[in-house]
Amino acid sequence: MSKPTSPVLAVVGDLFFVARIRETARLAGVPLEFAKTPPEIEAALAKTPRFVLLDLTAGYDYEKVFALTEAAKVSVLAFTTHALARQTQPWHARCERVVTKETLTQELPLLLKEGGRPMTAEEFVRQLDDENQELLARLAPDATLTPEVEGDLTIVNLLKVALKNEIEATEIAGRWLVTTDDVDVKLALARQVGDEAKHYRMIADRLNTLGFAATTFNPLAKGYGPLFQYLDTLTTTVERVAAGQFTREAIAIVKNRQFIEFCEHAGDRETAALYRDVIEPDERHHHELGRTLLVRFAATPEAQAAAARAARKTLELAEELQRTALATAGVHHAPGC
Repeated sequence: MSKPTSPVLAVVGDLFFVARIRETARLAGVPLEFAKTPPEIEAALAKTPRFVLLDLTAGYDYEKVFALTEAAKVSVLAFTTHALARQTQPWHARCERVVTKETLTQELPLLLKEGGRPMTAEEFVRQLDDENQELLARLAPDATLTPEVEGDLTIVNLLKVALKNEIEATEIAGRWLVTTDDVDVKLALARQVGDEAKHYRMIADRLNTLGFAATTFNPLAKGYGPLFQYLDTLTTTVERVAAGQFTREAIAIVKNRQFIEFCEHAGDRETAALYRDVIEPDERHHHELGRTLLVRFAATPEAQAAAARAARKTLELAEELQRTALATAGVHHAPGC
């Protein structure tokens, strides 16, 4: 067992960061020791440090590092970057906690003092939201906010895409509703089922006004999309909430904002108002419901790891679907659900 006066063992490659950690530890009164090679790490672990601060971006022999820390029964607080998060993901489950380099920089004094403790659910949700927002920025680059209509890229065709998004969102929430025993989750999903079905009807009515008979269109004629298929594989509440309400609805907010600008640029104020005044507020409410439930269910390191994986996979699929739609059909600014 480590003692309160035991040092923190830092296994860090970035020399600039080494200097920052050393100075922060000095000011915070936290004993600190550095090591890089396996023999150095093994010798330092023999002194039973409070925890190991590990740089996952430095290219170490991480299998060896984790074998040593696990044998010594010393917890690991690791850090990575947004750009390398996918590459370092295989090591995250072997850490007590993983933060981004930005978070580590901002919270370094506190983390050096308490870094061995697991994140609270509130801390986890706040960090996941920060990561999501950074990745969501790739779905809304500045250039896409200047609509360029090409070929059949029309509001009618984009609303047909919206119908598929809405029916899939309705169905996945319905499937999850009947497979959970938690009343709060049931009620949140029931609210979402009702909202998404309402959106479908309102969009269909708008299409009818624009001259397209929505009753002649089957949005699922070509089957369910990859994102729906992934969501349908999730079995735990924390994964479903993280991927569906918390992350997918955050994506919808970004996509709807783009679509509203597209409609206004095209002079269709009625469709823009439908999304701005009804659909987007509902999606924000779903996202906030997801946040509330995630704080409740992401209470353990295992649950937090599962939630983070589900959120990242959802974002990856959304980004890939956008690239594919743009490359194959010139489709951009399609609304979310």
